[in-house]
Amino acid sequence: MEQKKNKFKENLPPILLILGIVALWEAASLWFKIPDYLLPRPSQIISISFLKRASLYAHLMVTLEEVLLGFLVGFVVGYILALLMFFSETLRKALNPIVVISQTIPVIALGPILVIWLGYNIWPKIIVVALIVFFPVTVNTFDGLVSCDPDLITLLKSMGASKWQIFTKVQLMNALPFITSATKVAITYSVIGAVVAEWIGSDKGLGAYILQSNAQIRTPQMFAAILITSLMGILMFFVAQLAENLLIPWQKGGKTKKKKYIA
Repeated sequence: MEQKKNKFKENLPPILLILGIVALWEAASLWFKIPDYLLPRPSQIISISFLKRASLYAHLMVTLEEVLLGFLVGFVVGYILALLMFFSETLRKALNPIVVISQTIPVIALGPILVIWLGYNIWPKIIVVALIVFFPVTVNTFDGLVSCDPDLITLLKSMGASKWQIFTKVQLMNALPFITSATKVAITYSVIGAVVAEWIGSDKGLGAYILQSNAQIRTPQMFAAILITSLMGILMFFVAQLAENLLIPWQKGGKTKKKKYIA
């Protein structure tokens, strides 16, 4: 009970700040009679987002599918690359420059090329999201695997532990906090990547909805789509946070507890 009260006290200031900003925004829009096409009121944005949500819901489902599939592809590719680089020095030397170079190419510049190659379907968006996701997963997973205490590994070898036991019980467990941290970053970036990919070539999704609303000067609808996109990113982050708490409970709440590597 005491822990819940402390958590509520920690979350109260930012909540009050956000509510205060929204209230001032609403009051200023009414007082100064700001046109809706310049700056819609928060009440209008919320109404469109949650009360008149039929068209937005359809676009949301498209973007959500792109986010989840792109994240899954990027995560799997990033994890496999990290393992290859960890187990083979030759592959590490070969793959490391390619991984770095991949992040120097603007993803938005690849979009039109992907559309030419794959057409106006979901795959260009999935690839764009995957390209954004795989890098933090690769780097963090590899760092977690190589940062394991060498003295502990030496001790386990002297006790007759196999390479597989050392990997699963020590190195992989050591990498888990790195992997979950990368997941929280990657899942939020995947939302941005999906929306940007929809700007390149799509008539569906929140990104396409924003462009269509902009062309028709429907600013309240644009803000509503932005709000939904932001809420989706926040929800994704908290899902990743929940997964982290379940996978590595010894670090729940940012506090590291003593953990056992060997069952």
